[in-house]
Order: sequence, then structure tokens, then C-alpha cells
Amino acid sequence: MNLVPILLACNNTSDTSSTEADSLQQTKTNAKATVNSDCGNQILFKEGARITYAQFDGNDKEFSRQTSIVKSVENQNGVWQSVVEMDDLSNTKMANAEVEYSCDGKQVHFDMQNLFAKNGMEAEAVIKADRLSFPLQLKTGETLPNASFKMSAKGGTIFTSDITNRKVESIEKISTTSGTYNCYKITADLNVDMEMPGMPAAALEEMKKNIPASSYTMWFDPSFGVVKMQMFQGGKLQFRSELVNVE
Repeated sequence: MNLVPILLACNNTSDTSSTEADSLQQTKTNAKATVNSDCGNQILFKEGARITYAQFDGNDKEFSRQTSIVKSVENQNGVWQSVVEMDDLSNTKMANAEVEYSCDGKQVHFDMQNLFAKNGMEAEAVIKADRLSFPLQLKTGETLPNASFKMSAKGGTIFTSDITNRKVESIEKISTTSGTYNCYKITADLNVDMEMPGMPAAALEEMKKNIPASSYTMWFDPSFGVVKMQMFQGGKLQFRSELVNVE
């Protein structure tokens, strides 16, 4: 199963500090407020904001772009919630989708439907996913909660992906066409399983053995969100996605 990362950021900057401790927990926004005290200053919680990502294959050739628009924002009992519409700009025939995000001042929660989308799969496929959580205060060596993603395709085939071993490896400065970001480098394993009604059990098990081990590396800025992501299969880079524009 091919998974295409559709990654949303939370903000943009042109001047950030490289200090590991407090500077990565506090960042300037247009309102001069910190992320922890005011999630509403993040771009994912600014109505009308537009965020564009580009996807590249293993040979660094761009094959897709997606612009996400923040359609609505509200604050419920101190928790910021936004509805974001994703608009695919490629020929992958991926249906547009609306995804909810939330921020409680301590964590930003991402709907994994926004991270992984159908590529060449039937439009009737049903996706169910956990929210992928990112604490706004991270430290190197920290282990983050696991998450699961399930897609039921037409005909009864079910693909399940479990994201495990999420670890904060290091701090790196990442530059894209949208700006420069101080990011935590987060690695994880992606374990894929499948159910195929009608296929003999022995044949299914043999097929599973041939599924290459998958993993990803994600660069996350607590002030902004996911800036860049790389996906690997069998240790080989399959594709990457990075933020290219924020308006």
C-alpha cells in the first residue's frame, strides 16, 4: 500500500533561535504571544490561512502539491479547534477532505487522515485513524505516543498501519521555500498489516512476509507543526513532503 504524506504546518517565521531549551518552546507570532499561552496565534487556527505542501518521489521529482485552507476556527472552553479543507493539486484522484485540528496549550492533535491519503486506491475506501499528538514542549530522547491508521478498501480488503517507536532524536534547523524552522527530528516505525477476504491464509501470510519494513522521519517545529517528512521502505527513501508556502 502506498501512503502519501499530506502534512500541515502551524505557522511560519523568518527569524528563529537555535537554542535547544526555552527558545524552542517559545516563539514569536504576529501577535507577539507564545504558543503555550495562545494556540489561536498559530496559522492552523487562523481562519482563511492557506498552507501548501509539495511531495517528491525517491528520485526527488515533484509529483504532487496540496493546499489546505483553514475554513473555520472556534475556541471551546479554552481548546482551539479548526476545520481545514485539503485541496489536492495533482492527478492522484484523491478526494478533497475536511480535517479537524485541536490545540489545548499543551499538545497539538493532528488527524492522521491528513497525514496519509489514498494514492491510486478506490474512492470508496473508508479511513479511520487515531489523532497523532505532538507535545508543544519536547525534549530529545523522549518517546511519543503510538497511533494507528486503518483503511478499508472496496471489496473488503483492510490495511492497518501502526505507528510505533516514535522518538525525538535531535534538533535541526530546516530551511524550505517557506522559511527557516527550528525542528525536532522525530523518527518512527510504520508496521503494515492487511486482511483480504477470500485469499487463502497461507498465501496471505506469504504476501505479508514480502512487505518491506517501513519507517518515517518527521521534522516538527512546536511553533508551527510538521515542516518536512520522509518515508522509507526497506531502508530506501520512497518520497518526501515539505512545506513550500504559507499565506
